This record gives sequence, structure tokens and C-alpha cells, in this order.
Amino acid sequence: MTRRRFIIGLLALAVVFIGGAILVIPFEKVVGKILRTQLSFLKLENAAVDSFTRDMASSGYYEKKSFDWKKQLFVRIYHFFENPLIPIPGRGRYDAYCTFFVNDFLLSTDFFLNKMDESKTVTYIALFEPYKRPCSNPFSNLYYPAA
Repeated sequence: MTRRRFIIGLLALAVVFIGGAILVIPFEKVVGKILRTQLSFLKLENAAVDSFTRDMASSGYYEKKSFDWKKQLFVRIYHFFENPLIPIPGRGRYDAYCTFFVNDFLLSTDFFLNKMDESKTVTYIALFEPYKRPCSNPFSNLYYPAA
């Protein structure tokens, strides 16, 4: 065995190990970590994030929102390699996908019903379905605190 084959073998083993680690982690856990980091300024119930991710997975929510396996794989890989010191291409697309999850999570909770009060604990109500829930406009002046 030559040194070159040994190094190539080690690199191949590292790629297989990292790739396997990325694919083994359930996507719901990745979304939960994204929500906890993006909404760290809010008081979130752990059960709220877990219930939201479980409901998303069980209801076929990804298919309804056309969030296919390619997008899920991109989010997994980017989340795994995310580093503030070394910029990775695709940051804008990753942020857009994260915003997708954060928006749907906040609409599925009582955050807007509590007039966006960050001091209150955010609890999960139900998965946001615009055709099943009553009309609520989170950008209405009724939700903003009095100035």
C-alpha cells in the first residue's frame, strides 16, 4: 500500500462518515435546532418545538409546501457545516428556508395572539393551516403594543 492510496482511503472514509452522520440525523431534529437558535430571544416551551416538528412530519407538510428532499438535504448539510467564521456559499438560500420554518412556527403558536409579547412563554396551538384556522393577520395594528 502506498502513501497516496492510504490518504485517499482516509479521505473516502471521512466523506462516508460525515455523509452518514448528516443523513442519519432526523430532519425534525434539525428543524428543532434551527427554531431554537433563531428564536433564542423568546421563551419557548420544549414541547412546543417538538410538537410542531412532529406535526410537520406526520401531516405531509413538506409536500404541501413543496419542500422536497433536495431542499431538506441542503438544510441538513448547511446546518451541519454552518460556521460564522468561514462563510459557505448558499447562505441566502439557507436563511430563506430557515425563515420558512420560523414563520410557520410562529403562526402555529400563540405569539401573535399575545400581541408579540416576548416576555410570555410561547406555546404551540396547532399546525398553521390558513384554510382551517380563523383569519388572523399578524401585521394588524391590533397585535402591536400601545405606544
